Amino acid sequence: LDQKGNDMLIAERDLELVSAQGNKQSIKLKVWAPTETDSGGWVCKVEAYGLLSSSQTAMFGRDTWQALLHAQRHLVDLLISETNKGAKLYWPPSGDQIQPTDLFPVSPSP
Repeated sequence: LDQKGNDMLIAERDLELVSAQGNKQSIKLKVWAPTETDSGGWVCKVEAYGLLSSSQTAMFGRDTWQALLHAQRHLVDLLISETNKGAKLYWPPSGDQIQPTDLFPVSPSP
């Protein structure tokens, strides 16, 4: 984790989302290992493909732990935003319905 320029994917999850209107789409969540910035902080790249509010961003923290927690919080907030609009999330291929908080052991942002 202490190597600058590290671009190692550390977590990936495929989900199915069904919108309130019944449209089905695949989504893919990705989290990269935190990397150190020139200023001494840390950044954790996250991506959410397939969401209407598709997101590719970097979340910052004072250390690797905080950067990773911010990355997870960002993804759970994106998913909660979709479910608040009436969308439902499912595990492929089982089709079991899940909640955003089933994926991440973090509380959504206040």
